[in-house]
Amino acid sequence: MRQVIERRAGVAVLSLGLILPALGAQSKITSVTVYPAGAEVVRTLSTSLQPGDHVVVFEGLPWSIDRDTVQVAGAGRGLTLGAVDLDEVVREPRASAEWQEADREVRRLEGEIASLDGQAAVDKQLESYLAALEATSARRAGEETGRGAVDLASIREVYGFLAESLGRIKERQVERAQRRDELERKLKVARARRKAAQGKGSLRLRNAAVHVSAAVAGEVELTLRYLVRQASWRPVYRLVLDPAREKLTFDYQAVVRQSTGEDWDDVALSVSTSSPSTGLAAPHLSPWYLRPRPVYRPLEKARRGGLATGAPPPQPSRDAAVQEDVVLLEEMTAPAKVEQAEIRRAGYDVTFGAPGRSVVPADNRDHRVVLRSDEVDVELSHLVAAEMRQGAFLLAQTHVPEDYPLLAGKARLYVDSALIGQLDLASHAPGEELKISFGEDKRIKVRRLRLPGKQGTSGLTGKYRLHRYAYRTTIENPSEREIEVSVEERIPVAEDERIRVELGDATTAGWVEDSDRPGVMIWNVTIPAGGQRAVEVHFSVRAPRELRLPL
Repeated sequence: MRQVIERRAGVAVLSLGLILPALGAQSKITSVTVYPAGAEVVRTLSTSLQPGDHVVVFEGLPWSIDRDTVQVAGAGRGLTLGAVDLDEVVREPRASAEWQEADREVRRLEGEIASLDGQAAVDKQLESYLAALEATSARRAGEETGRGAVDLASIREVYGFLAESLGRIKERQVERAQRRDELERKLKVARARRKAAQGKGSLRLRNAAVHVSAAVAGEVELTLRYLVRQASWRPVYRLVLDPAREKLTFDYQAVVRQSTGEDWDDVALSVSTSSPSTGLAAPHLSPWYLRPRPVYRPLEKARRGGLATGAPPPQPSRDAAVQEDVVLLEEMTAPAKVEQAEIRRAGYDVTFGAPGRSVVPADNRDHRVVLRSDEVDVELSHLVAAEMRQGAFLLAQTHVPEDYPLLAGKARLYVDSALIGQLDLASHAPGEELKISFGEDKRIKVRRLRLPGKQGTSGLTGKYRLHRYAYRTTIENPSEREIEVSVEERIPVAEDERIRVELGDATTAGWVEDSDRPGVMIWNVTIPAGGQRAVEVHFSVRAPRELRLPL
């Protein structure tokens, strides 16, 4: 039986026993799903088949393809799919247009330099001839002078010719040197451009040969899916706060990069939170046994006769070595509307289908894709901890959208249109509470003063020292709307029973203690537009005179 292969536009079909008609376009990447580590690529190929058995070849697949993930599907009347074979292909890299242009420039500059070098060689020979002619003329002039027959006009003519000719040679040498230096600089740049545009050695590719059987003649479409490793994505965010409307615009973006060896051109791009390359088995902890670490004393055992001097100590069992490692480990211890991404769920993972078509070349560079843009309501408040910084920090409290989670990533923060900074956003589940600091609100004035306090001694014999402290924090609100402010102060927490800390009666009432931070006092106050509020804290510390306290 004859085997005939026909190739048209990058598509190869192996027909058993018959010659195939003209084929359609080559396979094309139609969609890509990018994971945190890896990507699933979908290629489609359309062609026409005659009845019989065939092998349709998807050519030019990346070498890094995961062989175990290759899947094929087809659509066509009377079509049956068989096995898929992957073959290795090695080919030289294609010369890009940039490389060809740089190569032409290199060759042109090298030609000009070679021409200059040729002219220099001719002038060098001419210079040698003129030097010989000058020596011969001088010898003849000396002989004629000895005979008393001197022809001064002839001598002047000869030496004038030599001087003029040698002068022109020197001028050309200077001009060529300057021109050659200029060409050398240009050649160095052109060679660097050509090197940058050159392919990295031979290309190792794979072909996927799909065995198909057609019951009737007609058009068929084959789809090939496979996983590649050299791709990834990470989330980035753009948060724009509108204080006047108490709204937060939440832009969810993906930064995609890939170096798979094939460009993703005009594809339906999706990014997924799942990780198909990681194991799915639940972790299983083994028992953790601790026992004293054995101590080897070779000399002592040798004296007792248990070990010959210089002999190696007995090796512990594998279990003992593992347990010893466990012990060691323990010791080391606005504007335009944004088209939204489609959200698809599969179990606990979420996939975002980027709107429109995307282009991601295989250049291992960051390419940004906007996934979502949602506007949410926020509750605004201010935080003042004047002991650390005399300023009011603007806080926005909201909830993550219910449709998708937030992955850990960088977020750029804006108030209106002004960029104010960047922060690391932690992971949040859908609908989880989200509190973000937008930095210091320069409109709010904060001042903290230490009030006069007395220090002295107490006790019958003056063996205790008494320290008194008082602070007043004033917050002024010059804005046109009232604000909610949380004012934080702290007093010492005694860890020694000989030290006593007491809160003064003049302390501003209405405070609560933070349950997670002992000694931290919080006042929640409302300051009207154009108004101000003051919060005072008074406390004393009583301790024996001999104790040194960090006060």
